[in-house]
Amino acid sequence: MSTRNWIIALALLCLIPLGMAKDRSLGLERYESVVISFAKGDFILSRAETTRLRTIVQDAQKTGRITKIEIAAWSDEDHPELTSLSKPSTDLALQRIQSIKIVLKKDVASVTPVTAYNMAENSSWLGRLFHSSEAELDAVFAKRETGELEHQDYKIFKRDGAPSKAVVLFKVRE
Repeated sequence: MSTRNWIIALALLCLIPLGMAKDRSLGLERYESVVISFAKGDFILSRAETTRLRTIVQDAQKTGRITKIEIAAWSDEDHPELTSLSKPSTDLALQRIQSIKIVLKKDVASVTPVTAYNMAENSSWLGRLFHSSEAELDAVFAKRETGELEHQDYKIFKRDGAPSKAVVLFKVRE
C-alpha cells in the first residue's frame, strides 16, 4: 500500500470515532403517540382525553425533549379516497385540531413546532398518500425533505387513525 493510501486510511479511521461521538451527543429519538377519541359531532376534548394528552406530554418530557409534534384529526367520516369530505366535516376535523392545540399550548407547543393534518380533506400530501400502495409510499419517502413527515409517523397515523379520532405524535430526543 502506498504512503498516500495509508494516510487516507488513517484519516478515515480518525474520523469514524468523531462521527460516532456526534451521534451519541444528539441522543436517541423515539416516538410517543396518543389516540384521542371524540364524541360524534363534537370537537371538545373530554376531561379524560385532556388528562391522557397531558400525561403523555409529561412522561415524554421526563425522559427527553419534545422536538416535534404532529396531529392528524378525522371528522366522523373515514378519510376520502379521491376527494375531500363536505365543508362541515372538514370544519369538524379542523376544530378538533384546534382543541388539541389549545391543550398542548399550555404544556409544550409554545416552544415546539406543531404540524397538523386535516384528514377530512385531500389537500395535504398526507391526505393524498393515505390510500397509496406501499411501493408508492417508499418512493415518496425516499425523496422526503428534511423536517417533513417521516415514514414511521405516517405508519402510526395510518394504523391508529379513524373517524372521530385524532392521533397526536411526539418526537422525543433523549
